[in-house]
Amino acid sequence: MDRAARLRWALLLGVAGLGLWLMLRDSTQDKIMAQLAVLSAALEQRPDESTEQRKTRLEAAFEHVFVEQPQIRIPDLPVRGANRSAVVEAALDATRGLEEVTVRFEQPTVTVNASRHEAQVQARAALAARSAEAGFRTDNREVRLTLHETAGAWKIQDVEVAAPSTVEPEARP
Repeated sequence: MDRAARLRWALLLGVAGLGLWLMLRDSTQDKIMAQLAVLSAALEQRPDESTEQRKTRLEAAFEHVFVEQPQIRIPDLPVRGANRSAVVEAALDATRGLEEVTVRFEQPTVTVNASRHEAQVQARAALAARSAEAGFRTDNREVRLTLHETAGAWKIQDVEVAAPSTVEPEARP
């Protein structure tokens, strides 16, 4: 094979490799949805987890998910301060007395403004909680998140949650 043929093959393989990388890499929306999954997992409260273990887990996850000084607006959950530590404390306060908590983000709509390195997410946050005193309860709220891309990572800089509306579970026969 002569030099020109080898060059053509190398160029063809390079273009094919670039095309494959473009097809298989995570899209911006995939990266944002991954952040929501991390946040959802972090907010989960497990019955076998101590408060100190949960705090350590929240701190590690929130460092990955939130900017240093996020704005959090939840009508019935005061966040004292404008930093990740305050958000961790608010998450701990919100789940005191509960044995288990799960949070899912349902029906998310992601709008990306690439020129501003910003994304808006609108979703329904579905919370399910269980306590010895109150039993099982659910709470569904509309949530709007603003994420900002810095150095290739999408982090939440703003969270706005609608007022509470508790939905009681259906009676079972």
